[in-house]
Amino acid sequence: MPSLGLLDAEGQVHRYRVSVLFDTGCIGNVIFLEFCKTIAIYHAKPEYMSIMANQTFQETEETTEPVTLSLRFNTERMKFFATPLRYDVILGKNGKNKHKPAVDCSNYHVNFKHAGNEYMIHANETIKETSLGSRMN
Repeated sequence: MPSLGLLDAEGQVHRYRVSVLFDTGCIGNVIFLEFCKTIAIYHAKPEYMSIMANQTFQETEETTEPVTLSLRFNTERMKFFATPLRYDVILGKNGKNKHKPAVDCSNYHVNFKHAGNEYMIHANETIKETSLGSRMN
């Protein structure tokens, strides 16, 4: 299946392979609720109501502890909102983002700054279906 113009890349959450979507329209970082339950990432009871892209409201939980996310150039711990969206991880706009990501939609890549260096993550050519059974390395 073609990528449909989405900027997604492979990453890891606690050593499980995940698809990471870069979404400049999303406020905050999101992780798939069922994935959290499968690998025992603890989350609080619903505290927030979020407005989704389709204008519906969704209860949103927050991870109780930071989650380890690895991309090609970096590993760090961060908190996520857990929702029933069917995408493993979504990295959205975050005012606290120290990496200052720059999204290049026409060339399908994201540039990051980290530890004084610049890195580029190219979007995958295909979108992998969400399949919890195929995540282990």
